[in-house]
Amino acid sequence: MDDLSQFYKQQYDALKARIEAYNTAILAITVEGVQSYTLDTGQTVTTVTQQNVTQLENAIPRMMSQLEVLQTRLTGCGVGTGRPGW
Repeated sequence: MDDLSQFYKQQYDALKARIEAYNTAILAITVEGVQSYTLDTGQTVTTVTQQNVTQLENAIPRMMSQLEVLQTRLTGCGVGTGRPGW
């Protein structure tokens, strides 16, 4: 695996872990009734409250899009080559 592929893989794994952490925080607050939740993404530590849930929920689709881009760069899936038909 070359350096760029390793970089994409590290970014993919970190982003996937952050999405899972966000989902865990959302579940803890909305389902389990926790008043606040400490979210440690490995880069930052944030205390999440009920008021922050919407921000977390809005961030997840953006992160999922980034995850799909990284997966495409890692695997090459979803990449097509267009050729003229003449």
